[in-house]
Amino acid sequence: MDCVKYIKPHISYGYVEYPMKSLLADLKDANALTDVDNADSLNLHPPKLFVKYIDPEGYHSKEFVMEDTIILGKLTAWGLFLKKPGELSTKAAFAAGKIQFWFAVAVFWVLMIVWAYKLWDHMGKNNLRWSTATKENFGEYGQWFALFAAIFAQIGFTKYVMAFIAALAPIWSFCIQFALWFFVDSQIYKPL
Repeated sequence: MDCVKYIKPHISYGYVEYPMKSLLADLKDANALTDVDNADSLNLHPPKLFVKYIDPEGYHSKEFVMEDTIILGKLTAWGLFLKKPGELSTKAAFAAGKIQFWFAVAVFWVLMIVWAYKLWDHMGKNNLRWSTATKENFGEYGQWFALFAAIFAQIGFTKYVMAFIAALAPIWSFCIQFALWFFVDSQIYKPL
C-alpha cells in the first residue's frame, strides 16, 4: 500500500518525524486498513512500513515497525533552529568553544616565541657574561641561572635559536623562560 499521501503532510523543513501508531490510525480512519479479528495473528505478523526514498545523499531504504517513529531526511538549518533550538545552540557553543580554544593556543604559541626572542635579546644587550653573573647582581640562586644564561647570551644568534625552540616546544619553553626571567632577566635594570 502506498502511504506517501499520509506521510507528506508531516514533512517540515526537509524532515519527517511521525509515529507509526499515528500512521496506522490515519490508515484506519481513511478505511485503507481494517481491524484484525484475531489479535494473535496481528502479534505474529505486526504491520511494517517499508520506505524507499532519494535525497541529496543518495538512495535510502528503511523499515519501521509498530513501536517506531518514522524519521526521514534531515532538518535544514532553519528547521533545526525552529524545531530543536537546544541542539542548534549546543552545536554553535561547541563550534565557538573550539574556535576560542585554538585561538588561545595560537596566541600562547606566538607569545612564547616573542617572549623567548625578547628575553634573550634583553640579556644579550645588557652584557650578561660569566663575569657579571654574580651573587651581588642576581642573588644566591639567581647566580646559577645567570651563569647558565651567560653561556648562551653572549652568542648573537641565540635569540633566534631560542625563539625557534619556543616554536617547537612552547610549554617547556615557558617553564625555562619563566625561571630565567624570574631569576635573571627581571634583575637586569641596566647594562651590567
